[in-house]
Amino acid sequence: MQPTVPSFLIREGMPMDIAPCLQLDHSYETERVWQMSLQPNPSDITVKFRTERLPRAIDITYPVMEAHLQNALKTDYGFLIAESKDAPSIIGYAVIHLEHSFSNAVIKHVVVDTPYRRSGVGRRLLTIAQRWALEHDIRQLFIETQTQNYPSIQFCQSCGFTFCGFNDQVFPNNDIGIYFGKSAR
Repeated sequence: MQPTVPSFLIREGMPMDIAPCLQLDHSYETERVWQMSLQPNPSDITVKFRTERLPRAIDITYPVMEAHLQNALKTDYGFLIAESKDAPSIIGYAVIHLEHSFSNAVIKHVVVDTPYRRSGVGRRLLTIAQRWALEHDIRQLFIETQTQNYPSIQFCQSCGFTFCGFNDQVFPNNDIGIYFGKSAR
């Protein structure tokens, strides 16, 4: 059953938003992950990702620290807040990092509080992030997520982002960072 679409607005984040953002539920449950296999040969390297079903569902806490959100207030970042119109409370947020040298931006975090998931809040945050990217003359927009975050992988793909790379050194918990991208124009 689809949750009721909440009445909300998207606005620019401010310093006072950091504490409420950290209070949101950053966990997710997954029954699947992307498994990476690496096959090095003398003349080439083959990297393969495949969806693996886990023996049971696991709960994972998404890694966001206060410093991540403090950085989001800097000039080379975008900090978008989804706020309920019914009660003045934050129900989600997104953090975008500009990479000026290549006219790219990376969406580092898209978080929606549990009661509002699957109701269009995350999709709307991405729509506004794309507008933000256009306003900053960004040509390519990327989303960074983890191989363990299968719900995020499905979300990225459903929003028209396609797999475009990985980094096995990006997360402190040793999870592999994977990237999905699309043209911002």
